Amino acid sequence: MKTILFLFLIFSFSICFNIAFSQKSKKAESGQSELKYTVNDEWKKEMSGVYEGNIEVAFADGGNTAFGKICIDLLNDSPSVSIDGVLIPDFNLTKNNIKNNTWYIYSLIEIHYEKSSNTCISSFDDAYGMNDGNNIKYVWNKTGDPDMAKTEIEKLKSEDKIFSLFWERFVFAFMNNDFKEISSVVTYPIVDSCTKEVINNEIELEIKLRNILKSETMDNLGKEPDKMRIVDHYAKKLGGRFYYQKNGSIFFDVVEGKVKLKNFHCLFG
Repeated sequence: MKTILFLFLIFSFSICFNIAFSQKSKKAESGQSELKYTVNDEWKKEMSGVYEGNIEVAFADGGNTAFGKICIDLLNDSPSVSIDGVLIPDFNLTKNNIKNNTWYIYSLIEIHYEKSSNTCISSFDDAYGMNDGNNIKYVWNKTGDPDMAKTEIEKLKSEDKIFSLFWERFVFAFMNNDFKEISSVVTYPIVDSCTKEVINNEIELEIKLRNILKSETMDNLGKEPDKMRIVDHYAKKLGGRFYYQKNGSIFFDVVEGKVKLKNFHCLFG
């Protein structure tokens, strides 16, 4: 009887040990899997950051090369990239590589991260044949860490949201002849940087806006406000990160969390 009881205890212990070992092995495998995933994604942390270098900007007056700032934040659930103050809304992300799917964001084709030099190689389409039809490549040097990139991108996203909400109010005010509302976002005088015309008050502002936006409808004005962006080097020259163009251009900027109408110019873009 004692022998049978002893064998039963050994058998029970063996089963418990095997179950515990099996569970431990599964946890270990799970931990290895999680560790492997973390290691594989390490490149996102390495690639994230602020870069500076040349960009190719294609406008109606031809191609321009400009020095700009690029921010890459791949550490969030929604990876984000901005190039010279403009958020790229659609791109494919693979290891060390970003492919731009948005044709109207410059002529940027892709960004490739080089770990050895901690730089990014940017590739632009030779839209104006300046490079015999071959893609134009530039090296962007890292000048800021992932936190700096995240801060800059969050700022751009906030300003984009502020402007989108403002634009809805602007369109409504314009269509309802409420130029007092529009005038509230203006600091007079405004000098048209193209014609040198001076706008001193609400009445002159109404005339100017009607000349630029004549024949526009509510639907036309409301279409795709997310595309009304300009690059930083033009923003510094013309006074705003946002613009609307019809029979001339209107430039806006976000100043201390509020939109301001900053400038008028000739046809642009």
